[in-house]
Amino acid sequence: MIDITATPGDALIDVARRIAVTGARAGATLTLRTRTVRGAGAVWTSRAVFRADARGIVDPDRDAPLSGDYEGVASMGLVWSQAPTEAGKRDVFPADVAQPLTTRIEVLDDAGHVLAATELTQRLMAPGVQRREMRADGCVGTLFLPAAPGPHPLVLVLNG
Repeated sequence: MIDITATPGDALIDVARRIAVTGARAGATLTLRTRTVRGAGAVWTSRAVFRADARGIVDPDRDAPLSGDYEGVASMGLVWSQAPTEAGKRDVFPADVAQPLTTRIEVLDDAGHVLAATELTQRLMAPGVQRREMRADGCVGTLFLPAAPGPHPLVLVLNG
């Protein structure tokens, strides 16, 4: 039986995941397909075709896709190669950054049948982080206060 895992399944967005397919027939050609709903409903997808090894495993940490939306060995290639399905719908993050991004990853056979699926959750804020809107003297911004005592680095992003 084919299985797919994404480890860890739920973590901050900057944590790399290990995606692996097991239980395939040796040498089988499998497509891995992703779908993430971002921002105001923008759907982002990616796909990559792999050949299972002699033990029936596909491991993007070790295996480059035969074809698809990215090239080379990349454990998170299926995530960073996602693109919006609808032109102009490029929303990247939800308006409420306390809401995570959830990506569904499916394994498909040559006929396009879904053989297995899993989800990975990418959180934009760590537990306990406080978000405060700042509006003073014509400046508008958002302040994120860490959950743990500092000192902490400061990041300032300016838009024009």
